[in-house]
Amino acid sequence: MCIESTVGATGVVMGAILSGAGIGQPVSMTEWTWSVLVVLVLSGGFLMKDYVLEWSPWRIRRDKDHMNIVFTWKK
Repeated sequence: MCIESTVGATGVVMGAILSGAGIGQPVSMTEWTWSVLVVLVLSGGFLMKDYVLEWSPWRIRRDKDHMNIVFTWKK
């Protein structure tokens, strides 16, 4: 599985859990903080885009053309 998708899916799941938890505390951020956060997230995604997580054997490898990876439960 693509590392970028793994990190993104983890973020979506954590966001859903936090939304469902009913926490009502607001988070305030200044404009420059939002700008820095956007640059960090986009840069991190760009740096991760060529890496793939393999389950068997467990490893992270670089694959520039990983759009056609097929997910299977069998070896």
